[in-house]
Amino acid sequence: MFKKVKNIPVPINPENDISIAWTNYLDYSNGNLTKKWFNGTIRAIWLETEFPSLYIDHWEEIFNQIDKDYFMTESENKSYQELSDNLIVYRGISIPYVENFEYLNILENFHNLDNAKYCGLSWTTNYDKAVMFAKRSPGSYENDSAQKISLVITAEIEKGNIFAYLDGQEESEIIIKREYVSPKKIKLIKE
Repeated sequence: MFKKVKNIPVPINPENDISIAWTNYLDYSNGNLTKKWFNGTIRAIWLETEFPSLYIDHWEEIFNQIDKDYFMTESENKSYQELSDNLIVYRGISIPYVENFEYLNILENFHNLDNAKYCGLSWTTNYDKAVMFAKRSPGSYENDSAQKISLVITAEIEKGNIFAYLDGQEESEIIIKREYVSPKKIKLIKE
């Protein structure tokens, strides 16, 4: 079941992370939550969410409202301040194996892809973490045991476009809106 909010259909399922996050977003937008509460709650939900790209438009809308000073910890804020103005980030993805799939075409069509998996919000400054995410089980696919292709996308971003920097799970995670990511290369990760 879905309802439309700001022209974005939102799932109505209280056990779904995005439903809880979206409800908090609406409450905050209506002045019913403090900035501190909203940011703390969204952070907690984000850190536990798997495959946020399934609801990427909702997450982008939510992240447009966060305040880095409340969302990030003191040490994360310090690390964020120390980031260079332009940085290289990585995104590890796994996609179902398709015979004769030309993964390099992803790079050429990066911003035109319908699948938010390639150009999601979550990137990392740590190449090894990106490889780990590329090799993990796809999880959201119907057939988890299906063959997959593991890829790491390398991109350039500007620090000023970052929603947040998180390191609470030692992932050196950069959260950034898709349109501000400039992919430079894609590497096939061999199992």
